[in-house]
Amino acid sequence: MIEEEILFSYEELNLIQESALKNSYLRDPMFVAISKQPTGVLTLSPIHGLIFAKGNEYTGFEHIVQRHQQSRPHWIKSSDENDNHYFRLQDQGLFRPDSVPIYDYCMIADSLYKNENLNVEKNKRPDLFEMYTGEHTHQDLETSKYNLLIYRGTKVVHTIYPQSNKNNPKRVKGFNYSRGAASSRWDFKNSITMIEIPYFDHNNIVRYLLIFRKVSDKLTVIIQINDILGNPWKSVFVGRLKIDFNKFRDDFDPFDVIRLECGDLRVLERKILELDKCFIKMTNQENQENKPKKRE
Repeated sequence: MIEEEILFSYEELNLIQESALKNSYLRDPMFVAISKQPTGVLTLSPIHGLIFAKGNEYTGFEHIVQRHQQSRPHWIKSSDENDNHYFRLQDQGLFRPDSVPIYDYCMIADSLYKNENLNVEKNKRPDLFEMYTGEHTHQDLETSKYNLLIYRGTKVVHTIYPQSNKNNPKRVKGFNYSRGAASSRWDFKNSITMIEIPYFDHNNIVRYLLIFRKVSDKLTVIIQINDILGNPWKSVFVGRLKIDFNKFRDDFDPFDVIRLECGDLRVLERKILELDKCFIKMTNQENQENKPKKRE
């Protein structure tokens, strides 16, 4: 679902800065505060005292984690060559898998917060934020480029994120459904494992469901197609796959679920994309046929 972003207000920014002044000990990397309030200050960067408030899904620490650490889907409105509007997933740079969310954010922010890194040209919202672009050298001596946005006239961090998408999972071009968490059930009597992986549209409705039915060393794959309300409509049999016994056990194994949930499913996602195009074509044809005819 596309929603209006909720940023810190002028009053909230003042409250956050006052709290940071009273809790300067948070510059020590060993200390991290806990807060349930969006305006709660969690930590301060050790060198420049940049302020990381808890925030929400649109700004602050929660935003950084959800958008650039956990890869929460973010939808934006786009148009095709015929000016037809649709929603697509935005590519957003993810932090390294070994990054420590709050500690690394502080270290990177301190590296970027320099006058020579002030990025006026690419700052799309200069009335709200100051943007800094620069490099940070990690402990393993790898250098990466990051963007930092702070609220104008303050040291309150709005967001920080990698410029590169090299840490992002591979996606099928034009595939605009977000993969959800896998679920499973085991038929003990017949030794059958069922694993399901949903794919959501921008309205958070399950439009496709990958169904894996595992019996012994065979894995049957079915794609369930749902209508625009998320109700089951049709099922398409994809095929049977041979399972590598070195990776999959004969009985139910919870790691099977993790392997499929985090695995490379682009072959099946391409199949979903084919079905999606066919579904859109059929829908357009039905709409044309059901249009009231003009009286002559």
